[in-house]
Amino acid sequence: MDTLQEIPLFVFLIPPSCFLRVGDVAAMLGIVLYAVTPAINTRNHGLRQVAPALLEAANMAGCTRRQLLWRVQIPLALPEICSA
Repeated sequence: MDTLQEIPLFVFLIPPSCFLRVGDVAAMLGIVLYAVTPAINTRNHGLRQVAPALLEAANMAGCTRRQLLWRVQIPLALPEICSA
């Protein structure tokens, strides 16, 4: 799950450097790409920790997929997301 985090920082800097020349924009783009991966992993882990029984109950109550995400999964996953 943390495969992208194990890749050294310079690997993220190579593609922007090739396309945008070496400079401030390329460095900033590489840093942003490097910083986004833990945030995505944490969000994914938090959403997967929601109990399946709660998701099934929300489905049985008639929640749409959007309502399920915004009204059930995100509020229940928020402590896990914010703790990392």
